[in-house]
Amino acid sequence: MDHFNVNAVAGTLVVSDDPQEITRRYPLAQRALVSYRGVIIMMITPQVADNLLASAGSSLADLDRQAADLKPGAFAVTDPGITVHMQMSTTSFDQSMSEDYYNVIGFIAGTGSAFSQAGGGLDSQVVMVSAYYDGAGTSPDGILYPSANDNASGVATMLELARALKNSPYEPKRTVVFVAWAGGDRREGLSVDTVMNAHLGFDQLDVKDVIELSGVGAGDGTSMVLGQDSSYRLVQLFESAAERLDYPSTTRGRGPHYGLAIMPGFGGREGLTLDISWDGSDRLAFTPQDTFQRIDPQKLQQVGQTTLLGLTVLTREINY
Repeated sequence: MDHFNVNAVAGTLVVSDDPQEITRRYPLAQRALVSYRGVIIMMITPQVADNLLASAGSSLADLDRQAADLKPGAFAVTDPGITVHMQMSTTSFDQSMSEDYYNVIGFIAGTGSAFSQAGGGLDSQVVMVSAYYDGAGTSPDGILYPSANDNASGVATMLELARALKNSPYEPKRTVVFVAWAGGDRREGLSVDTVMNAHLGFDQLDVKDVIELSGVGAGDGTSMVLGQDSSYRLVQLFESAAERLDYPSTTRGRGPHYGLAIMPGFGGREGLTLDISWDGSDRLAFTPQDTFQRIDPQKLQQVGQTTLLGLTVLTREINY
């Protein structure tokens, strides 16, 4: 054959030997899984692929041998095998995503804050600490996706930071707003405007910094990740905090949403942003293996203590 009619393709099977990839489930379909002209793409294991190829007198090993001998631009096909039927059931966006979104918001008033009826100074500036709490849920065939690391770990860390800051002898001079929000696992960005419009008096405050926690308790990497989209100034501060605690950090790692497009939050964002995760947390994200048993207390502690030290400086100092 000297050509291949791609318009005649009715479906595509992608062979993957990664068990996590086979069971990965995104609440919203990924563009990478929607092929040209709407052709259905499904992922299968090597065992399934070999069973299908056997009906055509071939195998994955045969295909590998043929591929090694092909010249650039050339291709090969097997004899016809059994007919494969592919079907994908879908749910409209309005039906699957119509549930209400709730943000859970708390705050620690800065020293001399208007909430304490004193007013003025750094108390009118806000450091926001956030973690999304939604997950992948349960698949149509009943498989549970626990979402322990992505992102129960982020919410738990945020709550512990609130407790530690509240009980600290060093009162924050800036107001600290904590928010557990929905939408992160649906590839949405945090809307700072929505949060600051949710409480009477918040509209008088100025959000200077936003810290986002996700996938902080597990990952196959060796360092905490300070996201590549983070403010350089905040990265420097938190790198310094990690170094003081003798904890590893990197700006080149993989957070739980590594490689996924994120829709920006409503209203944009003027404050400096820092994303904190553990490197390699994308490995089990959106899979049934993202369980509580996978959480590494040491990684959780390193991220938590580094963030607490960074926040202590950030909420009390102008020059850092």
